[in-house]
Amino acid sequence: IETIISDHHTSVDELPEAFAIINPSLPNSKYPFEHLTGVGTAFKIIEALFSYLGRDLPPEVYVFSAFGTLSDVGLMKDENRYLTQRGIQAIKSENILGIDALIRVSGITKNRLSSEDLSFGIIPRLNVAGRLQHAELSLDLLLTENDSQALSLAEKLNALNKTRQTLTDKAIRQARQQVAKSVRENGNNMPSMIFVGHKSWSPGILGLIAARLVEEFYRPTVAVSGSQEIYRASARSIPDFNMIEAFKKCDEIFEKYGGHSMAAGFTIKGENLRQFRENLTVFAETNVTEESFGSVLDIEQEISPTWLNQESISFLNSLEPFGQGNPTPTFLSRGMSVLGAKTVGKDKTHLKLTLEKNDYVYDAIAFRQGQSLNTARGTVDIAYTAGMNYWNGKETMQLTVQDFKRSD
Repeated sequence: IETIISDHHTSVDELPEAFAIINPSLPNSKYPFEHLTGVGTAFKIIEALFSYLGRDLPPEVYVFSAFGTLSDVGLMKDENRYLTQRGIQAIKSENILGIDALIRVSGITKNRLSSEDLSFGIIPRLNVAGRLQHAELSLDLLLTENDSQALSLAEKLNALNKTRQTLTDKAIRQARQQVAKSVRENGNNMPSMIFVGHKSWSPGILGLIAARLVEEFYRPTVAVSGSQEIYRASARSIPDFNMIEAFKKCDEIFEKYGGHSMAAGFTIKGENLRQFRENLTVFAETNVTEESFGSVLDIEQEISPTWLNQESISFLNSLEPFGQGNPTPTFLSRGMSVLGAKTVGKDKTHLKLTLEKNDYVYDAIAFRQGQSLNTARGTVDIAYTAGMNYWNGKETMQLTVQDFKRSD
């Protein structure tokens, strides 16, 4: 069968035989934007097909391209940025039953939809069916033309997403325990590579586990599940460690593998897992310096929080869509007085703050920083993003704290 392969992952040395391979990251590719995601590459094929047929692209194609670009953490520049922006515009202006139903059950306001709403509200609910059951459930939602069926399917996905959150939270706790053990065995030093695994972990959440550990410990991470015979794994990395290049050093012991520098995956026989771990650890220790293991928070500007109002936040929102390579602007404000601080969330993992500066009071939330409750007293310097919070018909300003410390 004549086959066209559409892909965006880093290519291996031997390419499969095919009628055509459409991949902007191929070594001999002349396409001017090499950072198209998988969905972006598929979009270009659809675009060419519709152009050949003399037809206009339906708006849903832009919507799905936005979903895929954000969920794959595509570089938010050039064509990726354009496709995401067009997709968000289409969601706001078009009536797409399945997506509108998902927006309703997610508690998101359609006409204020942002890239953050898609990344943390809509996309996880669409992805959850494929992670835990079968992606057909999400496909049915996107294709339905029946309003009541759309709402029913959206509610099923919403419930399934809550199950996924519970499973992920449990797995993260188990993974943290494994990391703590590795630190003790490494002389109380964080190892260069993090390896975690459990036979009960669903393969669909391995990438989520690895991503969370990279966020918390800033180390390349491999999360594994499976039986004694075959294991599946997802890996996430940091900018200074090219995961797929590291995998190429071990390619003879994989059953199969693929991905790109920051995210990859593989299947491997149980008898080869220990050798893989040893090889990858050596590669990390010899190719990454200690300076690479410190995360850096890019701050746009030090400001007085009084600069923030509806007009300035409206301007910031005009810079959407945000994402990899075009992050939400982060500001620094010093000497903020802490009027109140408490841990919130199911496991008390988040920190809710009430801050004051020059007689103005600000609500703030610091996600996954509940362990810093004792630091949140007196006056603090905070790095944060700013936005409007809509709840029960009320609109209030909210600061999302990325990091903070006691004022000098």
